[in-house]
Amino acid sequence: FKQKTAYEIRPRDWSSDVCSSDLRGDGAGAVTRRFAVVGAGIVGRLAALELARDGHTVTLFEASPWSARGACSHAAAGLLAASGLLVARAIALEELHRALSPELLRQAAYLGVGLLVLLAASRTDYRLWRTLAPHLLVAALGGLLLVLVLGSHEYGARRWIALAPGVTVQPSEFAKIVIGIAAAAFAADRAPTGRAATGLLGLAAITAGLVAIEPDLGTAIVIGLMGGAVAWAWGVSWRYLGGLALLSLSLFPLALAVAIPAYQRERLAVFLDPDRDPLGSGFTLRQVEV
Repeated sequence: FKQKTAYEIRPRDWSSDVCSSDLRGDGAGAVTRRFAVVGAGIVGRLAALELARDGHTVTLFEASPWSARGACSHAAAGLLAASGLLVARAIALEELHRALSPELLRQAAYLGVGLLVLLAASRTDYRLWRTLAPHLLVAALGGLLLVLVLGSHEYGARRWIALAPGVTVQPSEFAKIVIGIAAAAFAADRAPTGRAATGLLGLAAITAGLVAIEPDLGTAIVIGLMGGAVAWAWGVSWRYLGGLALLSLSLFPLALAVAIPAYQRERLAVFLDPDRDPLGSGFTLRQVEV
């Protein structure tokens, strides 16, 4: 194993950058033990953090430096991006009969910018995001309100803000990232009481509601699920979450009939039954099943 380094961890100050480290919890458990966890993958880290949370001393071992650096996740993202560029190149060869096209070059530029953002984010102390969370949330909500006024209307939705010819931004994509940061920061400073959980889920509901108005049902559902996932990881009681789930299910038919446009209802119906439109919107789902 690699040489160990000391790392003190508290229940409210967890770090995911743990490799070959001593994790000492300060929980109020009646019996304190020493544990050794071999493997700093996702399961190993979560096990170590849970044990430390219960007040035990945990030593986490990892022989490979690749696990701690997230090499597998980076490789998967790189392969996905490269496959996207290959698809764009294939389209250019098929339609324009040339290897390079304006769309391919634009996607390559987007990839380059994304890599720079990834590099900057990986070098940023995660505690900074906790400090910036309120400001990021205000900016995200402001963008969602701004797109309803200044957004360009395309394909029956108002989701994009045009910055220049051919250059647009979609505030809902920024909001998806921010709601996760803001919800985690909110939960880190409070106990998982029912009142606090209502505030967190209300924040997610407001954000999802603004996105649904555009309309963008898929992103709104993702934001709602993110809020629920943070509440679950936070430790909100199952009784509270179960009651909220039952309330949401009971209101869903009403929302489906009143608030959701007809084309989105049809999309949901085709998702549940691809044979409803086998050669149209259900074609892709049928191919996946094959």
